[in-house]
Amino acid sequence: MRLDQFLVENKYFESRSKAQSAIEEGLVSVNGKIIRKSSFDVREEDLQNIKIQDSILNRYVSRGGIKLRGALDKVQLDVKNHTVLDIGVSTGGFSDCVLQSGASCVVGVDVGHGQLHEKLKNINHFYLFEETHIKDFSPQHLSNTKLPTHFDLVVCDVSFISLDKIISYIHQFLARGAKVLCLVKPQFELESKYLNKKGIVKDHSQYDQLANRIKNLFNQNNFEVLDYFESPIQGGDGNREFFIYAKIKS
Repeated sequence: MRLDQFLVENKYFESRSKAQSAIEEGLVSVNGKIIRKSSFDVREEDLQNIKIQDSILNRYVSRGGIKLRGALDKVQLDVKNHTVLDIGVSTGGFSDCVLQSGASCVVGVDVGHGQLHEKLKNINHFYLFEETHIKDFSPQHLSNTKLPTHFDLVVCDVSFISLDKIISYIHQFLARGAKVLCLVKPQFELESKYLNKKGIVKDHSQYDQLANRIKNLFNQNNFEVLDYFESPIQGGDGNREFFIYAKIKS
């Protein structure tokens, strides 16, 4: 049996993607030897000798949580008791991260449906608005609820769309002194001519140009850029990703 399949079937990981990530990170050993190939054939006599190192990979519902945790550490942002708006929730990695870090309330918005991890469905201070684009969402949607209408932090991880399509909708949700922390995915920001057939950036000179463009985008939308840095881990497709950290200009 394949090693990644074995790890899922025996409840070491909830998905093959998580198992594969752990294997690639060198966190799985068989008979005392670290195995880095998901296709490694596990024999029956090996089954009692598989060990998994404890890792941040197991801490969150998706790799997004690892990315955001690294970003929060990088900018030294403590989100304890913060209210947070999560744009592009998907399975909930970012939300899981801030909730575990002490956020008091998290409101998620996502254009998709049915992607949220089961774990987050049972947290009473997490609220999700599915099938909802941020451009069609406003504080008025929250005004008749017990939820906050303005937030201490906005986090964002969107796919198949550029940040320039959503940035103008963020201001209305920001409380005084609020911060914004957005994941920048070059594969959705650059023209297709800069990507190979697998969607991987092939012209690395574009990274610096993209950084300047994203910073200018935020500046032009009345944000002060506080930092721009690489994500602690790559995207699931192998692309380098980045974070931009900003606040409203005073």
